[in-house]
Amino acid sequence: MKLSRTSILALALAAGSFASAADFGLQLNVGIPQNDWKTSVGSGTGLGLGVFLDVPVKGGHVLRPRLDYITFPEQTESDYPYPDLHHTWSTRSLGVDYLFYPAGERKGIYLAAGLAARQFHVSADSGGPSDSWDTTRLGISLGAGYALNTTWELNLRYTQTKIQESTLGEIDLGVAYRF
Repeated sequence: MKLSRTSILALALAAGSFASAADFGLQLNVGIPQNDWKTSVGSGTGLGLGVFLDVPVKGGHVLRPRLDYITFPEQTESDYPYPDLHHTWSTRSLGVDYLFYPAGERKGIYLAAGLAARQFHVSADSGGPSDSWDTTRLGISLGAGYALNTTWELNLRYTQTKIQESTLGEIDLGVAYRF
């Protein structure tokens, strides 16, 4: 498909109008592992940081492209055959959420649903050679939040990803700041 100069100009102007209404933001969150994810990372909570761009579509509808990173505390295995194995897990996500504000504008309660490519990373060290492993899978999320004002919001999101026979679930509690 070939785009004409007029089409490219129209797309650029449309993108510019979205960008002028869009809000960049940062999010801090705490990740609480669920399901099989608890087995991998233990009962420790993870700490995360994310960046996002809220793009209002119409009324109370918003698209939120986002990039998140979360790391979990180091775990130590002392069982045979891996005595003194230390491992650390982290995830990186690149996705988009759909937010719906029932009030018709970006304030108060909202509902969210999203998809993300989630990269899981584990590094292991037993005092000798160290090793690491990565895999990327599709994650789905559902959540809700409350916009305290035009700048601050609180949110809760459940994300689930399947890796082979394992279900890796995570509850994220977050606070976000929009610029």
